[in-house]
Amino acid sequence: MPSNVKYNYVWSAAPGIDLRSAAAAVARAFTESMRITLQGDLNAGYPGYDRAIARLANMHFSPADLPVLQVDGTYYMHLLRLELSADGVRHAVICSWRNGLGYTEGNTYSSSSALPGLWVEASTIDMRPKSADSTIDSAPLIGPARAPVTDIFAGWTFPSADLVSASDEQACQALTDTTIPPEYRATTTRKLDHPMPTLPPTPGWPASS
Repeated sequence: MPSNVKYNYVWSAAPGIDLRSAAAAVARAFTESMRITLQGDLNAGYPGYDRAIARLANMHFSPADLPVLQVDGTYYMHLLRLELSADGVRHAVICSWRNGLGYTEGNTYSSSSALPGLWVEASTIDMRPKSADSTIDSAPLIGPARAPVTDIFAGWTFPSADLVSASDEQACQALTDTTIPPEYRATTTRKLDHPMPTLPPTPGWPASS
């Protein structure tokens, strides 16, 4: 993790989706890596992420012009759909809320509330396992660690991914009241006297291989 990334990810999922499964873990690792690299370091993704996005031109954004601030708090994520197509591709739709994040600059703290009308962001990933074995878990991919230490992407390719999926935003927005604590639903940035609370990573990653 980059030194300025102090937040943790807290995931939930639609009924019937097991966040411990291989496909869900790949979707989680891809999404977390994507969000981390947006903080200013394209090389800060999880092991194997650079290879995973090698053929995805839209993932090679340049965040160099963004201010590098310390980001605290909790990044709320929800795996809305994880669908299997006839050709074996897994299509994942992920909702994400920045409302639990905050910025630290010296001794100054502020919340990172969503902009009006942008309570939630939706993103999509298409994932293809190289073989049926890629979908079989040797152990649940959860644990106390903030990030994986092994290549979660091994055995998978990614035909497409979109950072913003406008067609899914409404479905994600409908989940805001059941996903985000009430105190984090403000639409204006607030000055704070402490960093935003950082919850433990959920479901997290295995502490070692």
